Amino acid sequence: MQPFVSRNISLVEHLARDIVDGLSEETNKKWIKPRYLYDQIGSRLYERICDQPEYYPFRTETGILKRFGHRIFKFMNGDVTVVELGSGNSAKTRILLSTLLEIQKRVFYLPIDVSQEILLKTTHDLNREFTRLDTFGIAADYSEGIREACNISARNVTMPEKKFVLFLGSTIGNFEYQEAVEFLISLRESMQAGDFLLLGFDLQKDVKVLEDAYNDRLGFTAAFNLNLLSRINRELGGEFSLTNFRHLAFYNTEHHRIEMNLISKTTHEVYVNSLRRSFSFIVNERIHTENSYKFTLEAMRNIIERSGFRIAENFLDHDNLYCVSLMVADN
Repeated sequence: MQPFVSRNISLVEHLARDIVDGLSEETNKKWIKPRYLYDQIGSRLYERICDQPEYYPFRTETGILKRFGHRIFKFMNGDVTVVELGSGNSAKTRILLSTLLEIQKRVFYLPIDVSQEILLKTTHDLNREFTRLDTFGIAADYSEGIREACNISARNVTMPEKKFVLFLGSTIGNFEYQEAVEFLISLRESMQAGDFLLLGFDLQKDVKVLEDAYNDRLGFTAAFNLNLLSRINRELGGEFSLTNFRHLAFYNTEHHRIEMNLISKTTHEVYVNSLRRSFSFIVNERIHTENSYKFTLEAMRNIIERSGFRIAENFLDHDNLYCVSLMVADN
C-alpha cells in the first residue's frame, strides 16, 4: 500500500477564489477561511502554540486521552481502522494508537490533513515508531479526505471494516452551529452503523482563561494568525506587509466564542499579483480569520443527537474544562 495520497491539486485555486471573495467584502466584513491557517509554517507554529502554558486545550485533551484511552476502546467489539480528520502531527493520536496496539495485532491509521508536508513527515515517523502500524496519509480537506479513506478501506481487504474516526482539538468549534450539524450529518453518511467517532469539545469557562489561550505571552498565536498574510504573499504573489497588521483575539460573550482577527494598523492598499488586483483596508479594519465556539454539555449533546450519532460516553478532565465525546453512528 502506498504511504501517501494527495487530493490537494487545486488548493491554490481554492485559496485564490476565497481570497477574492473574502477580501472584497465591505469594511469590517472581510474574512479568510481558517483552513488556510494550516500550511507547513502554520502547522509548525500551531505545534509551538500547543506547548505554551496559556494554551490549555492541547494538554487537557491529551490528559483525557491518557486517562481514558483503555476505557474508550472497551466500547469496540473487534478490530477497527483509525481515520483522523485534521491530524496535524498526530501528537495526541499516538496515545490512542499505542493503546490500540495493545489490543489489535495490526493497526491501520489514515490521517487526513491539508498540509502535505506535515503528513509526509508524520507518516514516515509513525511507521518507523510503531512496527505493527500501517499509516496512509491523505492530503485533502475533510470531505474529500473521508471519501478517499472509505475508498482505501473498501479496496484493502486486510483493513478492518469498522471505523474509529477521530476529530480532536475542538475543531468542531470552528463551525457555525448549523454548519457543525450539517458537517456531522455528512460525516455520518460516510460511516456505517456501529462505527465510532471521537469528538473533542472545548467547554465554556472563565473569560480570562479563554482569552489568554489565544493571546500567548510569547506571541506564537499572533505569528500563526499573521502567517495567513505571508501565505498569500508566497502562494499568490501578494504584497502584504505584516507590520501593517496586528493580531486580535477576544471572547464574544453573547455568542460564546473566541473571535480571531487581523487588524489593519493603517489605511492602505495591497496588490496581489496572481489575482491582478488590489484590496483596500482602512485603519483598524478587521479581517476575520477564525471563530472558536465554546460549548455547554447540553449544547454539545444537541449537536450530536441532531447529526445521527448517539453518545456512548463523555470523558472530561477534573476541572471540566474540556470534553471528549465517544459517539456511535446509529442505524
